[in-house]
Amino acid sequence: MKGNTIKVVVGLLVMLLLALPLVGTGCPAPPEEFTLEITVVGEGTTSPSPGTSSITEGESITVTATPNPGYEFLRWEGDVSGTTSSVTFEMTSDKSVVALFEQTVLVGYLGAFAGPTATASDRLWTCAKEFFTWANETDYLPGVKVEWTEEDTRYDIAQVPIVYRKMMARCEPMVLFTMTAVGSTGVKPLADEDRIPVLSFTGSVATAQEPVGYVFQETFVPEINFNCFLNYVADTWDVEEEGRPCVVASLSWEDPDGTQHIASGIETAAELGIDFKEEYAEVGPVGTMDFSTYVTRLKELDPDYIFFPMIGPATGSALKTMDAMGMDTKKAVYIVMSAGGMYEELTAVAGEELTYGATLVMADYAYSDPLITEDQEHLRSLMEPTKFGWDARYHVNALSFYTSCKILYEGLRIAIEDVGIENLDREALYNALQTIENFDPGVSLPVTFGTDDRLSNQSCYIYEIGTDGVPHLKTDKIYNWPQKWPGVY
Repeated sequence: MKGNTIKVVVGLLVMLLLALPLVGTGCPAPPEEFTLEITVVGEGTTSPSPGTSSITEGESITVTATPNPGYEFLRWEGDVSGTTSSVTFEMTSDKSVVALFEQTVLVGYLGAFAGPTATASDRLWTCAKEFFTWANETDYLPGVKVEWTEEDTRYDIAQVPIVYRKMMARCEPMVLFTMTAVGSTGVKPLADEDRIPVLSFTGSVATAQEPVGYVFQETFVPEINFNCFLNYVADTWDVEEEGRPCVVASLSWEDPDGTQHIASGIETAAELGIDFKEEYAEVGPVGTMDFSTYVTRLKELDPDYIFFPMIGPATGSALKTMDAMGMDTKKAVYIVMSAGGMYEELTAVAGEELTYGATLVMADYAYSDPLITEDQEHLRSLMEPTKFGWDARYHVNALSFYTSCKILYEGLRIAIEDVGIENLDREALYNALQTIENFDPGVSLPVTFGTDDRLSNQSCYIYEIGTDGVPHLKTDKIYNWPQKWPGVY
């Protein structure tokens, strides 16, 4: 009996074992394996490293991005998103993870945030920063992010080398911006030695070409403005009707902005039959606001035009003195630094009415028909939310560095095409800037540089300041300086 029981139990166990494969069909399947692909765009790496690997289903993965020097992490793309340097996700399917890095371009500004050009310097630098922010947010130049830093020269040429060395000691900008001829003249030997390109809104023919170097002059050069104006005078002054040649004088400070027009202007005027002599060029010490002695002599001379290559507050003071002495303020001829870009500072001293009917010479576009372009409107949209807001009368001041920004990004674009973004550096940008030809910034006459030329253009429009305080074209003709550069425009 006992043996039979054992046989039954063994039989049941055998049957149970035979049935197990049938019961096993209801057990969980082993975890699936998914593919994780990590790739990098730009200069940087990730942890885990870029490549393809198999990851068990359900596993939590964290990928961390680390940029190479000179680059920043931008964002994640593919099957993940975000802008923080690490991203965590669960492997529920095959995943593609892309880490995007962008080149960091540092722009250094040697500005004049103290002294008589403080407001103008702040406004144009505000425009540049708004442009950089917009460009970064919209990926205006893919793979490039611009950052910025600044130092204050206080509109003092003696301070330029000091603040330049201070900036270079604490950071390594790829390019510098300057605002005035004081800045570009002072920085040129240093920039040439350190081989760092400089985009200077203002400067001189000598700084740009004698010899050429790393300073690229943009749309405002007082010497060019004056000689273009003399050609306008030759075009519009009727000697037979007037019975004499046109008499032109000037009033300025004794600095690189104020005196660069005199020698070449005398030569051009002689060739054109215009009466401009060295003794007609009144020059006062830098910083003076008392122009009574100089205006007294100008009143005795009684010129038809008086050229003002001075900053806005000084020009305003001279204008008030002219008015007090009974002189016609419509004889004034302004440039960007006196009224185009510093109109607010000029009128704060002299009032607006004294500027009506006067002449303005510049290569930049005033905010008036037919020069209201898409870029003009873009500039307006950038400035409206700022502390300065936007005003058509003060538009040209902000415009100054809008031009610089457009030229910078064009140079960066060309440099990336030439050497690749991974090799973008000062020298690549310097070489690229020299190849810019007939580039339209949308807010000024076209820009052309060259291997032996650092002047963006050599031509100007002639405006008249209207009773709305806004410059309007006197003529749609573009004037140049054919006595020096035949065949331009």
